[in-house]
Amino acid sequence: MGDVDDGEIVRFIGWRRRLAAENGADVWTDWHATKPRGFERISVGFARWNDKGSAKMKAVIKAIIFDFGGVLVEWHPHNLYKACFPEDPQGIDEFLDEVGFYAWNAEQDKGRSFAEGVALLSAKFPHRTNLIEAYAENWIDSIDGEITGTVEILHRLRAKNYPLYGLSNWSAETFPLVRDEFSFLGEFDDVVLSGEVKMAKPEPEIFELLLTRIVYSAEECFFIDDSQANIDVARILGFQTHHFKSPEILEEALKVLGVL
Repeated sequence: MGDVDDGEIVRFIGWRRRLAAENGADVWTDWHATKPRGFERISVGFARWNDKGSAKMKAVIKAIIFDFGGVLVEWHPHNLYKACFPEDPQGIDEFLDEVGFYAWNAEQDKGRSFAEGVALLSAKFPHRTNLIEAYAENWIDSIDGEITGTVEILHRLRAKNYPLYGLSNWSAETFPLVRDEFSFLGEFDDVVLSGEVKMAKPEPEIFELLLTRIVYSAEECFFIDDSQANIDVARILGFQTHHFKSPEILEEALKVLGVL
């Protein structure tokens, strides 16, 4: 294969045979590197190269799964708190670190109400109560718009009739605000929201729940997320994955896979 790094996605030409149609989808044999007797179809596939100098053919991608925050929508608590620290931007990070903001917010994403969350955190940091309450009262100010390039990719995938799913760590209380703000969030065939199902990535259970709600196997799904921890668990469960860095890199990855 030449100079191929461990873990790199490589492109293969392989042989397979259509067996039947099931629930509107074609059923195929496994991939073969050489043509077995009776096989009449040659197809393009992709695989992840391993350090033993071999690769296992990956399933054809049939569905795309998107994370929301950091992939389709910009979320930054700093945006909200800029008005609270006009002369001391560094004070925002000091406050967030002091109260353990991100761990606290993760519990909101898993379904805890803002009323309960604010009360608990304010009891621990009474001198910060105003700032804690400000997040709940002005949460929408933490949203910094859509990530335009990814939204354009979403539209292109929809135009190509790919089934689209959302799998996002997001509070059930705040999600309606962004759903009303960004119409593209209505393009998904189904959305599994952590705040609604009371579990969150990277817990394997939320990925497994998603699979019970769709007609595709993990191997047939391409999962996009900006968190390495979420990607690692998804990959262990068999999903094809992309660690999101930018719309441009995502677009190139989808082109290499023959999706775009």
